[in-house]
Amino acid sequence: MWDKIKTENLQFLLVDFQEKFFKILDRGHVDTVRRNILLLVRMFDRLGIPMSGTEHYVKGLGHTDSRVLEAWAGEPFSDKVIFSCCGDPVFRRRIQDQNRPVVVVAGLETHICVLQTTLDLIDDGYQVVVLMDACLSSTTLRWKNGLELMKDAGAVVMNTETLLFKLLGRAATPDFKYMVGLIKEMQSAES
Repeated sequence: MWDKIKTENLQFLLVDFQEKFFKILDRGHVDTVRRNILLLVRMFDRLGIPMSGTEHYVKGLGHTDSRVLEAWAGEPFSDKVIFSCCGDPVFRRRIQDQNRPVVVVAGLETHICVLQTTLDLIDDGYQVVVLMDACLSSTTLRWKNGLELMKDAGAVVMNTETLLFKLLGRAATPDFKYMVGLIKEMQSAES
């Protein structure tokens, strides 16, 4: 799988990163996950990696985190009421139309919507990379269990920087310098 993690093979899926969920999550972890998602969104936009996203029951749970929405350059978010994104035929076609075999997944909640979507993507023949530091659940036990179940099903579980550094491959390139600038910008915004 490691050799298939190349810019031209990837597409990104952000699952239900909606602000109304945040009140049931650990604030410190929400901030870390948001920072990683923002880094991914900006780098994937720069690298030309297609991005899709979902929002779960918008009428009751509202929209995606406003900071992520400001940076988002992908497809418009799909509203869903089912747990697996793949249960929506329009969404499933959107993923298929990208014609990219590796789906990078992040979002909420790891043990429900992220898990069910990942399992369906694997069943559909995709290779799935789940970013452990860009996913959350309401408890650490649920988060860990969701990651374990996805890994047991064949997903690759890694962190955001491991993925991005793999894609870049080397330092001293314009893309690497851009990423370093983003990381510094995010760190200074937190101080």
